Amino acid sequence: MRCLRAISGGPTAVAVVICIALAGCGGSDEPDTSEPASEPAQSTADMGPEGADVPAEAPGAGATEAPKQSEPSEFARRELSKPLLRTYLGTGRMLGIDWTVLAAVDDFLVRRAGDAEVVVTKERVPGLAYALLAAGAPLNYRRAAGAQVGVANAERVLATAERLDK
Repeated sequence: MRCLRAISGGPTAVAVVICIALAGCGGSDEPDTSEPASEPAQSTADMGPEGADVPAEAPGAGATEAPKQSEPSEFARRELSKPLLRTYLGTGRMLGIDWTVLAAVDDFLVRRAGDAEVVVTKERVPGLAYALLAAGAPLNYRRAAGAQVGVANAERVLATAERLDK
């Protein structure tokens, strides 16, 4: 295999992955003559709920149906702007995680950042949702929240999440 000849192992394993990805090496010395798969451009109809601005079929969403999302409480409607609430609801529904935990963790992190520059909501919220998934959500929200805000703050964040739910 052309792209693996110079690789001897160890720390160069990353080079193997990069080589395969960039060179298109599929394990053969022969050039790839197959037709490239043409994927249609993503339309706005494929996007998530208004304000979420993330694809409706996001990677990691899984083939299973997302759990039913709870309705926002009066506290949530009062404390969160409508676009932000739509973003939490849409992202939570898309990725199958509890939007209230996502909102509570995000709120904690934004408040902790203070005057520091905070990443744009449309990038921050889905990124945080994927981080929660990687840390154990939805099976273990306590662990997932603790990974983002610190174990000492996880209970406080989960208590805030309960207030956001009806």
